[in-house]
Amino acid sequence: MITVSNAIADAISAELTDDGRRPVVIRNVPNFELSDTSEVFDVKAELGVSDETFVVLWQGGIGPSRMLEPVIEAFQYLPNAIFAIRTPYWEAFGKSYEELAARLGISDQIRPLDPVSSAQIVNSAQGADCGLWTLPNPCRNFHLALGNKIFEYLSAGLPIAVANYPEAKAVCEALDVGLAFDPADPKSIADTIRKFQNEPSRFAEMRRNAASAICRLGADVEWQKLVDLYADISNQHVAS
Repeated sequence: MITVSNAIADAISAELTDDGRRPVVIRNVPNFELSDTSEVFDVKAELGVSDETFVVLWQGGIGPSRMLEPVIEAFQYLPNAIFAIRTPYWEAFGKSYEELAARLGISDQIRPLDPVSSAQIVNSAQGADCGLWTLPNPCRNFHLALGNKIFEYLSAGLPIAVANYPEAKAVCEALDVGLAFDPADPKSIADTIRKFQNEPSRFAEMRRNAASAICRLGADVEWQKLVDLYADISNQHVAS
């Protein structure tokens, strides 16, 4: 058996096997060495803001399944920060975000960015201060998720702010690259981002850790686990 995270492996071992066998964990870490590096991005330049402006970045899908509303609400408590959203789906779902920001009086803090190709997704995060990952929690499929977005931000050298679900939080703690928040609580989200702003030495340390973290999370490491697994199966077959 193969699965993509330790938390899922533990659940399968406890609930779905008779003998307590644990699946092999092979995390879905993309190979960012294949990314196109020909184009240089600077998120703050795209937004037209100063280097001192704290920019929190979201890259990817938006809409009802992403739970960005509490994140937007958090920025009413973060007057010196901007939430930048890079997505190809702004025309479909952006209006509801704009209306929410307008009701809260923070329209200038919620800013869309032009979409990019998947090959540019890491480069396009350059210049932001931190990357944000969150999801709702309707089921364990979401609660135990470990999204590619986390690895994309780390590959760009960004500290991360993540929903306090087991796998995402474990990455933050194991690598010391970010902080976790309650995804349903705007004040918790704001408090987490404010810690980045108010503790510059700690934030700088997390940024340094993020820049080196992907070396410990390399796709080749995960792929080798799969090679080793099939080699072991083959050897067992020969031996039998």
